[in-house]
Amino acid sequence: MNRSFALTVPVALALCLGLTGCTIYTNTGPANPKRSAKAKPARTTTTPGANGPIRGSRPASTTTPTDTSEVPTVQGSTIFGGRATAAFHGHAYVIPEGTKRLPNFDDLVPFAQLYTDQFAVAPQAFSGGFPGALLQDEWFAIRYTGSVMAPVKATWNLKLVSDDGAVVYIDGKRILDNDGVHGPTTTTANVDLEAGKHALQLDYFQEKKGAVALQLFAVVGGREVPVTGVR
Repeated sequence: MNRSFALTVPVALALCLGLTGCTIYTNTGPANPKRSAKAKPARTTTTPGANGPIRGSRPASTTTPTDTSEVPTVQGSTIFGGRATAAFHGHAYVIPEGTKRLPNFDDLVPFAQLYTDQFAVAPQAFSGGFPGALLQDEWFAIRYTGSVMAPVKATWNLKLVSDDGAVVYIDGKRILDNDGVHGPTTTTANVDLEAGKHALQLDYFQEKKGAVALQLFAVVGGREVPVTGVR
């Protein structure tokens, strides 16, 4: 059920085409006729004994560049990021209703891009979607990429809180896995980092409308410090 029909509807339908059970919440405003790429359904594989399909969230390709020139940037700010350029660059995607785990992002087409310096979405209700793109406040996923700086060689104690699922990669290695449909849930891990800059990727998804959460901390001296990106 669409919340409003406008010139953006054909574009939204193109993004959704091929996704089973997909619901698009459209925003008003002029359409970009160039954004006509079709989203493909996320590939799924079934693991014997598992409760439902497992989708292939994995580190972003380092060999295939992403063309973001035709992806609209959110207007203003949202709890997931804003339009001002910051350390972490995110792409938002529509996902099929009934999704239980992170999708294979390589098979999806982004409907918006946004930026943030840290992940600080405390548990809260979410509505309004992504102004300037889609009013999608359920059945969406976001992939953030960027870098963090380790001042010295050290072991980082990381803490991830998410509602629903999220996975964190550092230098292409899965470090924190909090995937699945659930309320605010915490997972922690230690990672050894050499001094210098390290690539960080955070994948996140939200199922049906309700509460959201996305927080990433480093525990330093017993205190939780938000992980902040560097350009």
